[in-house]
Amino acid sequence: MFEDAPLFIRSFLSYKLTIQNRSELTVREYWLDLRTFFRYIVLTHEGKDPDSDVMPDISGYDISLAASVDTADIYSFLLYLAESRRDKPATRARKLAAIRAFYKYHTSKSHELKEDPSKDIDSPAI
Repeated sequence: MFEDAPLFIRSFLSYKLTIQNRSELTVREYWLDLRTFFRYIVLTHEGKDPDSDVMPDISGYDISLAASVDTADIYSFLLYLAESRRDKPATRARKLAAIRAFYKYHTSKSHELKEDPSKDIDSPAI
């Protein structure tokens, strides 16, 4: 279903789909939100403009990409969503919820990550 997703994201999506019994539509939204987030991370970590028309292919990345993210990256992403993409607070909150669920899974279920950079970030007020 998510063949173009890197393995570290696919394992999370599979968990949501099969263990937590989330709908395919919900899991697809998780994928789209995480793809947007990790594309942003790749671009900004490489010093490139996240508003560029060229979106990086993240399929070849591994869990080290997720491990490279810190709290400041997530705040920066939320600011990008608000200012550049003009996403509404509810949309930003949904994207943050996907990021939180992803990091919670990889720190407490798969144990592939030691730190959760999203744990202390408040959701945007709606």
